[in-house]
Amino acid sequence: MLRHDVRMRPDGLAEPGIRMTNSPPTHYHWADTIPNNIAREDEQSGTRMFAAIKETRFAKRVIESLLKSHSAVTAENPGLSGEALYREILLRAQMVDPSRVDRMLWEAEDSVDEWTAHGDGGLGFRQVAHFVVISQFLAAGHKGTVVSIKNIVYAMIPAEL
Repeated sequence: MLRHDVRMRPDGLAEPGIRMTNSPPTHYHWADTIPNNIAREDEQSGTRMFAAIKETRFAKRVIESLLKSHSAVTAENPGLSGEALYREILLRAQMVDPSRVDRMLWEAEDSVDEWTAHGDGGLGFRQVAHFVVISQFLAAGHKGTVVSIKNIVYAMIPAEL
């Protein structure tokens, strides 16, 4: 395609001469040159990336709420531990309907196997938080996760809690 370029001087007059160029049409988008299968893979990876960001933010919000509740409950009741502590944390964080707190703790304990609980330590705050995050995420209508919720929980919650 031939293109006519006319250069204008600062005084508004055209420079003498017309430059002819043989350049490709400029109406194509750079993505038009990518094969369809590669474009679809990039689109899917972009979708996964945004899903991962969304899931991570969701998990962090729930965990931060649980950690704030943990701090408040342990400050008010330093003698509480185990399921009684977790019950109060869930009630304070308003993560669970009060009538379902005991059921949720039972389900959390039931879902924890010996390997997850690291031996005979039983149900810990990390395991409860992991179960709560997953339960809340699924209750919000999501079908599954892209990221490891367990890794997020274990990174944010100290082992000694």
